[in-house]
Amino acid sequence: MKRFRTAFTIIPAISLAASLIGAPLASAALPANSSDYITAAAATTAAKKITLKVNGNSHLTESAPFISQNSVYMPLREVGELLGAMVSWNAAAKTVTMSYPGHLITLKVGSTEAINNGKKIKLLTPLQVIKGHVYVPLRFFSESIGASVTWKQAENTVGINQKVIYQTGGSMQSGAVWIDPATGNLYTALGKSDIPKPAGKLNIDPELSGYWGISTKVIGTNGLMVTVLFNYGEPGIQYRSHAAYIKDNKLVKQATAQYYQRYEPNIVAMNNNPLLTDGKTLSLLDSSGATLEEYDLPKLGGKDEVYAVLGMGQGYLIIRPNKTGLLTLVDLKTGTATLLYKQFLSTAEQEYAEMNDIPYHGDELAFTGETSKGVLSFSYRSALDGKSYTYSYSLNKA
Repeated sequence: MKRFRTAFTIIPAISLAASLIGAPLASAALPANSSDYITAAAATTAAKKITLKVNGNSHLTESAPFISQNSVYMPLREVGELLGAMVSWNAAAKTVTMSYPGHLITLKVGSTEAINNGKKIKLLTPLQVIKGHVYVPLRFFSESIGASVTWKQAENTVGINQKVIYQTGGSMQSGAVWIDPATGNLYTALGKSDIPKPAGKLNIDPELSGYWGISTKVIGTNGLMVTVLFNYGEPGIQYRSHAAYIKDNKLVKQATAQYYQRYEPNIVAMNNNPLLTDGKTLSLLDSSGATLEEYDLPKLGGKDEVYAVLGMGQGYLIIRPNKTGLLTLVDLKTGTATLLYKQFLSTAEQEYAEMNDIPYHGDELAFTGETSKGVLSFSYRSALDGKSYTYSYSLNKA
């Protein structure tokens, strides 16, 4: 059994490599009962199923494309996901917003115009809504983001192609990112009304093939932490974590950490101060990206290993050495390191944590937060009895 504890969504690179614009978009679908928006003309569905090919790869959409008013209509949400766009629906204004590097596009139900970066785009046929799903004419994608689109009537096949295939993460509400995996070029948008802009270049290896996971966290004013997880190797036991601090849409600092078998997301902020680690050094930054403090993790943890940083507060760190895997509390005032499994677990559980190597060495303790000032909370699921436990540790005890 492979244990993989992560806050990321891991996305097959091969499926994302078939994308042109966008990112996940459950919010773009309309309520199922929005029958008042249904356009009669849109009920004219081609007798023969329309095939969609994105960069040469065939895709079956849940909401079927159709032909209306001599135009091929595509489901905006699903095609947007394939192409890498982030799409949101404004129910009050009956408008859809689509974001893509260099583009912020707004469409209104029933209108034959779209607004791209403040400029009007004329559509031959209007946006339509069928059974709660937004549809746009095929040519919209070429006219809005420059994708190459084709319609082969004899084969009932739509083709959409784009030169850059972006990996995406976050959201327009919580900070959105687009990454070109071939170059590491990064685009960001801090709000839903922002045009995604170039922010810098991530130090990623374009030769690696595997699975991507991307998360974002807004920090303070116009600050954004971006974490890119790359899971690779056979059988998926290598983890490379890239973290970057973005300020005012500019990449200020970044770090890369490499983990083996076991991966847990590093914390990225403490009290609105960004945190970056390469597994050996933890850097505490100010809002501008300047280094306030650096921590030598092997020295503090007592093991010459790479570390995951799982918690930080006033005067303490929670870290885990990757190889030995035993959760460690560091008192930053005294430099004392405490192995937490010795504090909480039975003799049999301690022996299991020390000796077991399936799927990796170490304990299964997890830091769950500071419940009150100086009192830390932890959870544990036993491999011996299958039960779950909670523990607390007071930093103030002698």
